[in-house]
Amino acid sequence: MMKRYEEIMEALKPYGNGIYDRKEEIEEVLKLKDKIISLTFNEDHANASHMNLYDVYKHFVQMNNENGHRADEILSRFEVQNRDFHNFVKGLISGEKGEQKTLRYLDAIENEHIVLSNVELSDNNLRNEIDFVVITPHMINIVEVKNTKRDVFISEDGSYYRTGEFNTFDCQIKSKMDIKEKLLRKVIGYVSDEIIKINKLLLFTDSRIEVHNQCAEINVCFTEQLPYLITNFDRTNADNQINMNEIREAIMKAETKCKYPIKFELDQYKSDFAFLMATLEEDSLYNEINNQANNQTEKTVKQNFLDEKDFQDNKSEAKKITFKDIVGSRYFKWACSGVGMLVLGGTSVIVGKAIAGKVFN
Repeated sequence: MMKRYEEIMEALKPYGNGIYDRKEEIEEVLKLKDKIISLTFNEDHANASHMNLYDVYKHFVQMNNENGHRADEILSRFEVQNRDFHNFVKGLISGEKGEQKTLRYLDAIENEHIVLSNVELSDNNLRNEIDFVVITPHMINIVEVKNTKRDVFISEDGSYYRTGEFNTFDCQIKSKMDIKEKLLRKVIGYVSDEIIKINKLLLFTDSRIEVHNQCAEINVCFTEQLPYLITNFDRTNADNQINMNEIREAIMKAETKCKYPIKFELDQYKSDFAFLMATLEEDSLYNEINNQANNQTEKTVKQNFLDEKDFQDNKSEAKKITFKDIVGSRYFKWACSGVGMLVLGGTSVIVGKAIAGKVFN
């Protein structure tokens, strides 16, 4: 089993060097997801049937049931890890789709503008990423994208909750956006002594949800509203004039792109997957060999039974041949030519002539 475990772990080795930017992170986890599915199922079957990570778990449950529940403990642990990994991948993809959708709407801004995406800024130990910085002739917009399908409530102090049957606290969104503004103001302060208006905009990509915002310092909108809001914000601040290209160059110069380890415990997930798969494969092979042996034994017993039955049937058929049948047969007459018959005490006795002569002479 350990050899099989090592083979699976080798197949799941990282495609990158362990640290990734956002795009590389998504590529890495998607490759791992596809590899997990293809190792679990026939690759052609997996592609044709659009298998997913939940199908992997269901397949292992079936194998475990068929093999006497020997892997219950590790299967239970894998269920949690598999679900968490699925949600992690889903979150990355959702964020990427949300930003791509936002970018399309930003292109619809009527007045002159510059868009910078995924801007990473730092100041000593303070580091943050801004989804979009939109520079217009009279102001700067910080756009934070949320691609959620749940209703949202933002309290007066800027606490962000996902609502439903229960309110689930997500983050202190005001503090996060304040940090983004602080880092951005430090950068533009190097090129402008004027106080430039910075608008903080929280964008939701799904217009079907409800957003209740009680925080006055944060503006919220949906993607469809984005180009019009930014255009209107810029027009209301027409008294301020900024050098758009100068601001852009300052931001790009200050940007500190870094790569990070993936924020998921992939090593443990891979190890549990490999161990579970190797264990279940070994159990399946053992049961298959055992069943074959049992089937062969059953086949042998059945054949022996049939052989014995044939023997008894033949023996029974032999008993049905009468003495009269024997005497009347042409083979008996041929074999007994020159042979005499005596009747002694009512019993027929057949003797050869030579023997009969000696007895009765």
